[in-house]
Amino acid sequence: MFEFFKRSQYLTRELEQRDKVIKSLGEENQNLKQNHQTQQEQEVSDAEFSVDWQRMRAFAIERNIKDNKICTIIGYFKTDKDGNDCVSEWYLFCNAETHRRLVAEFDQYRSA
Repeated sequence: MFEFFKRSQYLTRELEQRDKVIKSLGEENQNLKQNHQTQQEQEVSDAEFSVDWQRMRAFAIERNIKDNKICTIIGYFKTDKDGNDCVSEWYLFCNAETHRRLVAEFDQYRSA
């Protein structure tokens, strides 16, 4: 009988240890996912964008939020299949510095 309780206590400790390892691995996995996402967002945020304002027929640029992320939105006209102009938006997930550069380019395009 004593052997049974001893074995039961051993198994309980083993299960507790296993649960701690599983929890730790889950937390580590979550941290790795978050770090990977942060790296991807940083890479996109630091990317350069080239815009052909005239060809795009842009009419507005603003800083806003889409899908809980700060982005630059360029409003532009595109032509549908029937040849009609319709309004569309281009979302650029860029940093504030790139946004300012794009605004300066847009302002120069609008004043030309």
